[in-house]
Amino acid sequence: MQEHRAGPEVKAETPVQATLRRAMFALLVTIALGALVVAKAEVYVFDWVKSAVGDLLAPVLHAVTVPVRAARDVGSNLGRVAALTEENSRLRDENARLRQWQALARRLDGQNRELRRLLRFDPGGEVRTVAARVIADTGGPYARSLLMSAGSRQGIAADQAVVSGEGLVGRVMSAGARSARVLLITDRRSHVPVLAGPDRVHAILVGDNGFRPHLRFLPRNAALAAGDVVVTSGRGGVFPPGLPVGDVGAGPSAGGGVTVVPHVDWTRLEFVRVIDRGVPDFVALAEE
Repeated sequence: MQEHRAGPEVKAETPVQATLRRAMFALLVTIALGALVVAKAEVYVFDWVKSAVGDLLAPVLHAVTVPVRAARDVGSNLGRVAALTEENSRLRDENARLRQWQALARRLDGQNRELRRLLRFDPGGEVRTVAARVIADTGGPYARSLLMSAGSRQGIAADQAVVSGEGLVGRVMSAGARSARVLLITDRRSHVPVLAGPDRVHAILVGDNGFRPHLRFLPRNAALAAGDVVVTSGRGGVFPPGLPVGDVGAGPSAGGGVTVVPHVDWTRLEFVRVIDRGVPDFVALAEE
């Protein structure tokens, strides 16, 4: 008796199924190959599309960027113009300040030169001096007088001699607490004992309310020439001896006397020194 083995039952493949199986395999292989080809070709297509799009958009982008760039340049220029305007305004202010400092420096330089001349002036002897600033030309009953910024608080008193860096200015007429009035040597009420010329002849320098005083009471034999030096004689004690007063002028005075050109420039007189000798008897001497 023949035995049968148990197992799965295998069906035989029909010709149709075999053909379909081979066709499916071939289709899958074709699809795989096609996918590879398409994937490879897609890269080139994408690049071509990008290039084409770039070519199309380039003119448009250029047309758009031109006004944008122009607007940006205008904005930048406006910013620079505003900065330059602000800088120009700042420079104008700085120049104005510099001009003020320059004017101040020039004024201080002039004052320093005047003060240096004043300090170099030696009145001689053991005397006390007080420096002061000329603050006004008072006029009034004395045609040729000035006001200075020192008074009795600084030791200023009447009949003290007043000098500048060039020479004799005049004498103190009256003194307040903080100011004093000075009678100039050109005032008609001013009388100063002087020595004139190389022979040092004695005379009295008298003002005439002009700019050039003249010499009076000269000896008959006095021989003076233009340019001879005139200095104080020291008689009377108010004016120390040897203070430079001026030079003998070239022509006679209105009254026929000898004119004297003062060393002091009245138009530029700014600082003076007061000499205190403690001898107030010059007025009596001048009126003799």
